Amino acid sequence: MKKQLSSVDLHYLVEEFQILKDSRIDKIYHPEKELLVFSLFKTNIGKKLLRIDVGKNLCIAEEKEVYGEILGFGQFLRKHLDGHFLIDIGQIKPERILKLAFRIKEEEKHLYIEFIGKGNAILCNEHDVILNALEQHDFRERSIRPKLKYAYPVIGYDIFDLNEDKLTELLQNSKKESLIVSLATELGLGGLYSEEACLLAGIDKNINPKSIDEKQIHLILNSIKKITNHEIDAKVILENDKVIDFIPFEFEYYKGKKYAKKPFNTFNEAVSYFYSHFREVKESAADKR
Repeated sequence: MKKQLSSVDLHYLVEEFQILKDSRIDKIYHPEKELLVFSLFKTNIGKKLLRIDVGKNLCIAEEKEVYGEILGFGQFLRKHLDGHFLIDIGQIKPERILKLAFRIKEEEKHLYIEFIGKGNAILCNEHDVILNALEQHDFRERSIRPKLKYAYPVIGYDIFDLNEDKLTELLQNSKKESLIVSLATELGLGGLYSEEACLLAGIDKNINPKSIDEKQIHLILNSIKKITNHEIDAKVILENDKVIDFIPFEFEYYKGKKYAKKPFNTFNEAVSYFYSHFREVKESAADKR
C-alpha cells in the first residue's frame, strides 16, 4: 500500500482543493491521533469534509462518514479556528507540506500539515510563530515547539522550478549509484515518478547519474516537466483485482495487460477511493476478530 503522498501527488491535490477557498469552518473533528477532519461550508457548493490523515494522505471525503470524540489537539484547533474562513490552501514547494491559511476579521492563522517522516500538524499565528503542534519535536536542524518560529527542512532542488543547469549540477554531484535513486531521493521526485521520468526519457534507470550527458539531461528535464504539468486523467491501479496504487494520469509504468485501471473524474476521487478501500479492508478484518 502507498504509505504517503509524494510531492507531486500533493501538487495535483492542491490544484483541485482550490474549490475550498473562502469556505467557513463549521466543525473540526479529531477522533484519532493522526486524523483531523474539517467540516467546511461554502455558498453554492455546500458542505465539504477535508480529511487529513497526518503524515499519510488527505482528500475531500464523503459526508456520510461519522466522527466521534475529539482529542486534545482537535479541541485546541476548535478554540482557535472555529468560524474562521479558509482563505488560502497551498503547498510549500517542493516539500510535502500543506499550508492552510485561515482568517476571521483581522486575525489570521496558518496550519501546516507535514507529510514528511511520521507527519505533523502545526498551528501558527500570522507571523508563523508556533501556537501548538500535534507532535512537539527537537530535530538537529529545527524544533517544533510553542513560541518558536516554524521552520521546515529545505531540499536543495525544486522539481517544480528546475532547469538544465540545476539538474546537471545535481546529477554530477550525486552520491547515488543509479539515476532513479538520485531522482527519487536527491531531487525528491519519489520512487514511482522517478521510474516514470526514466521511461518517458527512454534512459536506463540504473545508469550512473555522473555519466549522464547533455542530451540526456534535456530528455530527463522534459520528462519531469511533463510529470509536473500534466492534465488530470486519474486512475486507481489494480493487480489481480487488488487495489495497489493511484496515479493522476496514465503512466508508462502501468501500461500492459498485467494492470487494470479504474478511472475517476478527479485526482481527489482516486486518492479518496484508494485509501477508503484500505480502511474498509482494515475495518472488515477487525470485525472478524
